[in-house]
Amino acid sequence: NTDPLPFATNTQRSVRSHRSELEKEPWKSLPDLTAAVEEHFIRPVLLGASIVPFAVATPFEGVIPWTRGTGFLDGEHPKIDHFPGFAKWWRQAESLWMAHRSSDKRTLLEQLNYIGQLGAQLPPAPLRVVYTKAGNALAAAVVSDHGAVIDHSLYWSPVSSVAEARYLC
Repeated sequence: NTDPLPFATNTQRSVRSHRSELEKEPWKSLPDLTAAVEEHFIRPVLLGASIVPFAVATPFEGVIPWTRGTGFLDGEHPKIDHFPGFAKWWRQAESLWMAHRSSDKRTLLEQLNYIGQLGAQLPPAPLRVVYTKAGNALAAAVVSDHGAVIDHSLYWSPVSSVAEARYLC
């Protein structure tokens, strides 16, 4: 997509949806979401492709609907409008989810926090070990980024020291 990104203030970042060749219909035919989102909602996201043996490659970034002190925010949360950029982004994402989801079992937030897997990471532990669930060769790495969120394609565990993390890797 070559459309320009929206203007961001000094507390926001301009963002665009990440697209993948693995997307299925109807998702792969939908236009990208773009918005200027408040920076504290943008976090590093570690996917399986982010982990190489003993190291974290460049992580992806994602808009995560959580703030310390408030917790998860959805389109109906009373504090969402305190963050106008995030509110616009989230409500667009919710609208697309509601229109195109395959069943009406879960809201977008329930899907992101499926069986509490995202919530269990927040706030993130200061030191974690991640390792891949699949692939020809397992890879593990130490994660010291306090803001990083770990995708369902990886296993993770908090650890109490760098020595313990290195041993596990």
